[in-house]
Amino acid sequence: MAKIGWVNIAEKAAFAYPSPRKFIPPKDMNTLSKGFLSCPAMRHYFDDTYMVCSAFSLRLRRVTEGKGFTIRPVYPFTSLATNQVSKLVKIQPESTWRKPERVVLQISTPYLFFSDDPIEIEQMHPTLGDSDSLNWNLIPGRFDIFAWQRALNFAAEWDSLRGDFILRTGDPMYFLRFAGDCKKPNELIEFPMSNELRERLRLFRGIAAVRRGTFGLMAEASRARENIKLME
Repeated sequence: MAKIGWVNIAEKAAFAYPSPRKFIPPKDMNTLSKGFLSCPAMRHYFDDTYMVCSAFSLRLRRVTEGKGFTIRPVYPFTSLATNQVSKLVKIQPESTWRKPERVVLQISTPYLFFSDDPIEIEQMHPTLGDSDSLNWNLIPGRFDIFAWQRALNFAAEWDSLRGDFILRTGDPMYFLRFAGDCKKPNELIEFPMSNELRERLRLFRGIAAVRRGTFGLMAEASRARENIKLME
């Protein structure tokens, strides 16, 4: 069994952030078990999938102002204070969007995953949830959590023509999978923050602002990690 550690690195309100948990597809309500939720292939697809749910409610609206626009939180549907919205939510430059109506945003989340084995984490769009009016798509990603230690962001492409961006407390923000040499199920273990983890975070925090394209640093980071144990 591959062991994967995780830490909630939030400096404030850490208790509000729920622990990652195993995703189990909803039960098939068809009395004959002939609905797609009973399909073995579909259920097997979600084996060893975890989900991270939102700690807060957030509703954003795009408001046109002259030739430009602003993105505003909508109250009372947003549980975050205005100053917290500006800290947590970052709207990416319009020049990076695929289309003028597709707003790209990032929301900081305090989840740090790591392992002493060569394992990659994959971040995916949440599916089969109760929210059927999603007008955003998670921007997926995958990286090596042995070599690279950083907290995960929620990055999404929001189709603002289809209405407000809505995220409710308890809604799945993203799904996670872990891939390594071990074919057995993974074991997720919560760890306290340690000096070693703080140092690893320091090494990689803000690196994208210093160097474009960090993929080439992965092999170097992996070699530097060989004699460092984070799960002891």
